[in-house]
Amino acid sequence: MLDSVELIQKINPDWKRGAGSGIVLCFKQESALLVDTVYSKMIDAKFESVKGPWDAFWGQRYACIKDPDGNQIDLFADLKES
Repeated sequence: MLDSVELIQKINPDWKRGAGSGIVLCFKQESALLVDTVYSKMIDAKFESVKGPWDAFWGQRYACIKDPDGNQIDLFADLKES
């Protein structure tokens, strides 16, 4: 689960935005469609887009966002051949 800035500030009013740790957290999804769905929900929740969903040359559907601390979060799923 990724918390929004608004929720974090409600929980901890003294919270300050971090500069990011330089790590990338990757979350495998069960399908390419789910990558798109989760990405859309995160963007609707006001998370920052790094790169919208695309079919990567290495055979995965991929998308990247940033969490409130500036860490990159990647969503991915294997592309299945029909």
